[in-house]
Amino acid sequence: MRAACWALTALLCLGFIAARRCEAADPLPPGFFMEYRVESFSEGRRSVEHFRLVVREDLGADRRLLELSLDSGGAYRAVYLAGAAAAGPFALERFERVEGWQDDRWQPLVPADIELLTQLAEMQGRIERSRSMADSTLTVDDRAWSARRYALADSSASVQRSASVTLTRQVLAQGAAWVTADLPFGGWLRFEEERRARKISEIGGRRYVGAEATSRELWTLVALSPVAPNK
Repeated sequence: MRAACWALTALLCLGFIAARRCEAADPLPPGFFMEYRVESFSEGRRSVEHFRLVVREDLGADRRLLELSLDSGGAYRAVYLAGAAAAGPFALERFERVEGWQDDRWQPLVPADIELLTQLAEMQGRIERSRSMADSTLTVDDRAWSARRYALADSSASVQRSASVTLTRQVLAQGAAWVTADLPFGGWLRFEEERRARKISEIGGRRYVGAEATSRELWTLVALSPVAPNK
């Protein structure tokens, strides 16, 4: 009888340990959150707001109820496909049933129409296309994180034409990102980028080059849930 009790106790302990291991292995447990300070510098002015990402609920089948919000008033929630490994962490196909908080209630939205999601996906894309540099250590919430630095460089040009005018906008972006493998959603610890834009007008065969406009944006992870998701 005593041997049977010991065996039962051992099985219960093993089951408890296995359950705790499964729980610890969950990279997106309910309650997990990340908060970034977003600083923008343009024309000598600085603005600051905060971006928050919170896992509200585990819906099963690798789906999470995710909420994203900004100080400026944008608040969104979506069913997030956590298991879509082939897509980037902010790829639009990961977001299902997206809703925005408008007129004191949640209203359905199209993911492609949400500027915040588009911006996050573009930022992640620039990291994935960039060149990996040296390892370093960054401290967030009094915890040191091992990070990989990426050098960012990108350029683009958009052209608008009418019967008499051609307007070209050229943008050159340079910066750096620090990424850790120990956090989800791309593992950003810091993302900074400077953009230099110039407009070129062609009117009646004559070319006019506008003054260069410079702006800078800095995303810094300032807080996260006390539970380390990949530990």
